[in-house]
Amino acid sequence: MNKTSYELFHHTRAFPRWAKPSQTEIAAARKKTLTPDGAVLWQIGEENGAVSDHVEMSGLQSSSIICYGKDRDGVLRINRHVTFPALRTLPDDTRGSFGYNFKGVGFTLQKNGRTLPFHPADVRLDGNVTLRGHCGAFLTEDAGAFTKACEYAENRLKGNHSPYPFEAYPEGNRAHLAAESVLFCRMITEGLFGLRVVGLRQLQIAPKSDCITISNLALFGETFAITAKTREVILTWNGQDYQAPYGSVFDFIAKKFI
Repeated sequence: MNKTSYELFHHTRAFPRWAKPSQTEIAAARKKTLTPDGAVLWQIGEENGAVSDHVEMSGLQSSSIICYGKDRDGVLRINRHVTFPALRTLPDDTRGSFGYNFKGVGFTLQKNGRTLPFHPADVRLDGNVTLRGHCGAFLTEDAGAFTKACEYAENRLKGNHSPYPFEAYPEGNRAHLAAESVLFCRMITEGLFGLRVVGLRQLQIAPKSDCITISNLALFGETFAITAKTREVILTWNGQDYQAPYGSVFDFIAKKFI
């Protein structure tokens, strides 16, 4: 083994410095709850200051440690470590096993071509480690979600610049813009209006804002409109209005809210 390979594997640390909390941090109560489906949900976005935690998994041939958390500015920190215990550089040195750290979050967020930091809102542990941040602002009940949607529309849909997020594919070979088009539409339908198909021709409507209307929605072979007023939903279909509280489900077969 050459020196470079030895230093690469032998001197890797399973835990970065930021993943080693002080006694005060360990004693602090964390905003962790057990969900009805048995997952652990950590509201990391509501924690003050820098916090971290880790998950360790061991198998027959390798061991893995995922350290995750946020810094004092709320920016995501993550370190993925893998060790092969049976492969050692020194026979009796338990810390001499081959190991490697995969640093970085593994993805980037960009706004108008500029990379943005990822601010985790919560962490879910259910056999997988799922991070959810402010990119899903409506789904996380972010009070500023509507403002963020307006800012996006202002920045990407107005002004003298190109390209705009609405592009056809494969025309111009801009698949990423076609994907952004879909996400923008979902931000309106699933995010702002809270539309969710919950059954056979059944649509749940849970708006995240008042005094908004969307028209000419095509779903289930039907065309209709939805208006959200103060805690009340009005679905207009075939010239008739149907009213119900936020979060209600409309059945297009029964022709009523259920």
